[in-house]
Amino acid sequence: MPGAYSRECTNVHSRIGCLASHGATVLPCVRIGYGAIIGADSVVTQDVPHYGIVGGSPARLIRTRHKGEDVARLLAVAWWDWPAGLITEEPRTIMPGTVAGLEAVAPPR
Repeated sequence: MPGAYSRECTNVHSRIGCLASHGATVLPCVRIGYGAIIGADSVVTQDVPHYGIVGGSPARLIRTRHKGEDVARLLAVAWWDWPAGLITEEPRTIMPGTVAGLEAVAPPR
């Protein structure tokens, strides 16, 4: 993941849109990427990439939710930073989460 950070931290660094299932444990200093999914009863000991799906004890990357180029496009769109009004105006576009759909309604950056 981009950006350096200290391993002397005590916090978990999670991003918007990630899902931690029932009983999941995330150890201190672990970074959870945007849109990541953590399986039930998993123990996360390492960083989880953006849109990664992890599971197990210790948790391992099972797969990613999107191809690498689509992850880059989703991060560029950054719908979580949009004005609330735009999000409420476009729920049918945002909820399916297709990259092209999000790009079509994204505000200029």
